[in-house]
Amino acid sequence: MLTNKLQSSKNNRQSGFVALISTIIISAVVLLLIVGAFTISTIEIDKSKAKYNSENAFAWANLCAEEALQEIRENSEYTATDTTYGNINASGCSFSVSGDWVGGKIIQSTGTFSDHTRRIKIVVIDYNPKLVIDSWEEVTEF
Repeated sequence: MLTNKLQSSKNNRQSGFVALISTIIISAVVLLLIVGAFTISTIEIDKSKAKYNSENAFAWANLCAEEALQEIRENSEYTATDTTYGNINASGCSFSVSGDWVGGKIIQSTGTFSDHTRRIKIVVIDYNPKLVIDSWEEVTEF
């Protein structure tokens, strides 16, 4: 009978040890899954924020490009350097319209939002009586 009690006690200890190790392993796996999900979420939030900022910078650049085109529509002799809307260092835009370029004009528009900057270059080949745009493209630099 004493042998049975010792044997039973030994089996209980082994079962307890297996249960403890299993719990530790399962907890470690769950912790790794939680940390992985948190890391992926953080990366996705950063990407989403960057995309949002970039799209807003592009919208600002388009705003200034449209404003420059409107100025040319109203005055075909219009030229400008660094006309600014908003706060170009935080969120806003600036544009310049260079004089005649083989009978046309070049518009350079820069939009900034947060830490992102986007640039648009437009070549207008005729502006009297109607605007004729030869190209409208996003560029990395002027």
